[in-house]
Amino acid sequence: NPPSPPPPAQDPNLDTLISILSEALEKSKFSRDANAALLTQYASVLAAMLRQFHDYKARHIADVAAWHRSYRAQLAEARAENCRLREQIWEMQARAGRANEALRGFRAKHDADEGARWERRVETKAVRQELRFWKRMAMPLVPEDDPCWSDDDDLVDVAEKKRLGELNRLFAEQQLEAAAAELGGIVGGPGGGSGGRGLEDGEVPPEVPAVPGLQQVGGVPMQREDGGAVLPMPPPRPSSAASSTGSSGQ
Repeated sequence: NPPSPPPPAQDPNLDTLISILSEALEKSKFSRDANAALLTQYASVLAAMLRQFHDYKARHIADVAAWHRSYRAQLAEARAENCRLREQIWEMQARAGRANEALRGFRAKHDADEGARWERRVETKAVRQELRFWKRMAMPLVPEDDPCWSDDDDLVDVAEKKRLGELNRLFAEQQLEAAAAELGGIVGGPGGGSGGRGLEDGEVPPEVPAVPGLQQVGGVPMQREDGGAVLPMPPPRPSSAASSTGSSGQ
């Protein structure tokens, strides 16, 4: 038997169902296209990441290989430098050993010659003392502070002596000026001058006060060649000059 046609009341339901199914089909197509685009983008990003990773790995391997080669070269250079320094140290130690040996030999000879050196030192000291004695005998007018009487270990610098002498001279001039001013005030005071009494005939002027700190120049004052001139006594003869050789060993 042929099917009977549907009733007319079901036509609106079919239209609604068709519209719903069409909308669902459109949504599924849109989702499919979106998923396909997302998968394509993911694949491209993943491919770029893999390419960058492979490039980084290649660069890292090349850098590590270059660093190893450089490190091996630096290590070889450092080993060569270390060997060279070690050889220099060995050579220096050998030279130091020879120098110490020579120094010990010199010290042994020096200690063995101690008596002769001491005798030469005593003899030199005695000869210098006797030489100064005869120089004092020959030059009695030379001052005692002259450098020629020194033993060469207590000499003062010549420039320092000049400076001290200049200071003493300036101080002496100032003291003399002050004393002269004071003496002029005493003489030219009340009753003095051209209208005063002044110094009478035969009156001795007051003595100028001595200047403190002023050293006597020349040591021994110069004597006139008259009958009353008396030369200073020579210094005593040193004990080293008592023997004929000039050395007493003391």
